[in-house]
Amino acid sequence: MMRYVLTALILLTLNGSAQAQNDVLTLNERAVESMESGQPDSAYYYLFQAIKEDSTFYGTHYNLGVLNRDMGKTEEAIINFTKTISLNDKDTISYMNRGIIHAKLHNYELATADFIRVTKLDPRNKEAFLNLGIIDNVLSRLPESEERFLKCLELDTNYHSAMFELAKTYIEQQKFDTAFSLLNKAILLCATKPEYFELRAIMNQMKGDKKSSCKDMETAFKLGSVDEVIHRIYSRECN
Repeated sequence: MMRYVLTALILLTLNGSAQAQNDVLTLNERAVESMESGQPDSAYYYLFQAIKEDSTFYGTHYNLGVLNRDMGKTEEAIINFTKTISLNDKDTISYMNRGIIHAKLHNYELATADFIRVTKLDPRNKEAFLNLGIIDNVLSRLPESEERFLKCLELDTNYHSAMFELAKTYIEQQKFDTAFSLLNKAILLCATKPEYFELRAIMNQMKGDKKSSCKDMETAFKLGSVDEVIHRIYSRECN
């Protein structure tokens, strides 16, 4: 999850007097503290006060976007991140946030544009390439999806999220052995993701390895898998 800006690090982007700068920073810091302590109403108050002090400080609009996103106000969050970008068009984090919201709303063209913009500003941003690959996969652009995930692994050879997504792409391409190998590696790198074990359980079942399949699915349930339908099926077959 994208977090709030560290306002103390971006003092020089503020306009106005030193006192006005300090006031805006203090209001942003109080807003962040309020949100992190579960007081969103106070956070809104401080951020709106900060905008009154200086409406050109992009950090305030970014923090408001994160707050609205976390409160489920996606349309408002998009407006906030768009405002942030208008004030600082090199703010990759706002492009990422806006792109993720667009993707969740199935606005894939808008999401793609945001993630591509991130890769132009930061060619080593593996999360942007990962999101592009996921969108390509959703739209059944499997060769493009594979290319994006391979780019992620070029940037970070231990990027287990990319391994998992690439494994899913290979399954759709019926490259089962390659997919299974990647999935095993992803689990070795991160054994706390229930979805990794769920997918491997399904693949083990396809291979006829019931014992391994049941073991993986049980691990997935312990880690917090929420797919009740799969849970019931495996509970009947494994007991």
